[in-house]
Amino acid sequence: MVSDAAPAVAQVLEHAARQMAIDGGGLRYLGDTPDGYVRLQLTGACATCPGRMLTLDLAIERPLRAIGAARGVELAPSAPA
Repeated sequence: MVSDAAPAVAQVLEHAARQMAIDGGGLRYLGDTPDGYVRLQLTGACATCPGRMLTLDLAIERPLRAIGAARGVELAPSAPA
């Protein structure tokens, strides 16, 4: 749940999740790693989308780094459908 994240992280994730939902996908916040990465799992259409790494980079990782909220994103394997 995105609301469990720090406010700055939650804001970036909520914005990205709204955009991902337009295409039938989403994300699940799994917490932060001890070394400063945000752990995420992609859901729905985003879990298997060929452009998922680009979405992670442009819509989530870069904004998080720009505001100093995280070192980056760690992507957890998608859950089986």
